[in-house]
Amino acid sequence: MSSVLTHNQGNIDKVTFFMEECKRMGVPVLGPDVNESRVNFSVNKSGQIRFGLGAIKGVGEGAVEVIIKEREEKGPFYSIFDLTKRVNLRAVNKKTLEGLAYAGAFDCFSNVHRAQYFITTSDDSNVIEKAHVLAV
Repeated sequence: MSSVLTHNQGNIDKVTFFMEECKRMGVPVLGPDVNESRVNFSVNKSGQIRFGLGAIKGVGEGAVEVIIKEREEKGPFYSIFDLTKRVNLRAVNKKTLEGLAYAGAFDCFSNVHRAQYFITTSDDSNVIEKAHVLAV
């Protein structure tokens, strides 16, 4: 099913259909995760299908490859700030970070709810903007 989902990842209707089929068959499909996902849908060590980062709207394949390469070379990311310090921000820009946050790819970072990345603070910025600016 992982390869079927990957083959159809450009068509949201088909992805939705096949994800419903996975659910019906009892095959778990986990959301995207910057510390585990590949470019395409893949099967993790536990035999579960992991949503591919390349299937997230607004997240380009080049940015995904930069994230995966850094993760494989230097280990998992511990926070959005760690990620922005370690990756090339020309490839992983603010729009990419927003797409990853909306999709739940940062849910692996403990004690942070995805909505918190978008709360505007007193200086009219949010966590994503701060992480992007501080890393530059």
